[in-house]
Amino acid sequence: MSRGVESFDPEALRRTRQRVGLSQAAVADRLGIARTNYVAYETGRRRPTSPVLVAMARIVEAAPSDLTTVEPSRASLRDLRQWAGLEHVDVARALGNTSATSYGHVERGSQSLPSRHVDRVAELFGVTVEQLHAALGVTT
Repeated sequence: MSRGVESFDPEALRRTRQRVGLSQAAVADRLGIARTNYVAYETGRRRPTSPVLVAMARIVEAAPSDLTTVEPSRASLRDLRQWAGLEHVDVARALGNTSATSYGHVERGSQSLPSRHVDRVAELFGVTVEQLHAALGVTT
C-alpha cells in the first residue's frame, strides 16, 4: 500500500459516496484522476494524501474525519493536520523558521510544540486551542 493517510477508511469512502448517489467515475472525474486510480482508494490498495482526503470529503459531502478510522475526540496532532489537508512542509512553511523534520518530531511527541506556535497551528488546523492541546497529548 502506498504512503498517505494511515487512518484512511476505504469502506467509509465507498459508503459515503453511495449515500450521496455518486458513481466512482463521477468522484474520479471531480478529483481529476482516472477511475482505476479512484478504485484503488476504495479497495484499500492506495491511501490518499492529506490534500486528496480533504478533496474526497468535499466531493462526498463529509468531514475528512468521517473518511478515517479515528474518532475526532481521540485525534492526534497528525490526524488534525491531515484533516486540514496539510502536509508537514505546509505547516513548517506557515510557521516560518521551522523545518518539516522538526514539525514531524512534534507530531511524534519527541519534541514539544513551542508555545509561540500554538495559536497559529490551531488556526491552520481549524480547531480550538483546547482541541489542539488535547491532540498534543495523543502520540502516533
